[in-house]
Amino acid sequence: MKSMGRSYFWWPSIDSDIERTAKCCTLCLESRPEPQQCILTKWPKSLHVFERIHLDYLGPINIKMFLIIIDSYSKWPEVFEVDNADTFNTLEKLKETFARFGLPETIVSDNGTPFTSNEFSQFCETNGIKHLTSPPFHPASNGAAENAV
Repeated sequence: MKSMGRSYFWWPSIDSDIERTAKCCTLCLESRPEPQQCILTKWPKSLHVFERIHLDYLGPINIKMFLIIIDSYSKWPEVFEVDNADTFNTLEKLKETFARFGLPETIVSDNGTPFTSNEFSQFCETNGIKHLTSPPFHPASNGAAENAV
């Protein structure tokens, strides 16, 4: 569009003017091609309970946050009410869960600060847990936890 416009006209800010017009043009927005959807691949099927868990936070609801833990094998949800979605509360609730069910092999979470802090990484490394994060702005990659939210 810009090259066609430049072939007929020219002024110092023609590129930015064309971009601004195209962003506001209803016809241009309706006829532009949709961004290509990425192909989703499924997580490998878990072979036993707590092999892989998915984590996410829900909230705030009435000033409370809820840590959602989903076991990928049984689809069993564990939900904990916490005051703040921070690393300390996350690790405390994970320790409580792991005391009942054992350590998982893999944790899948989004890129939220409770899950990407040094303390969380150290906790996973110390306990031999592989931590995977879903890509930013693609919550479907952590579908098990996102569906619960």
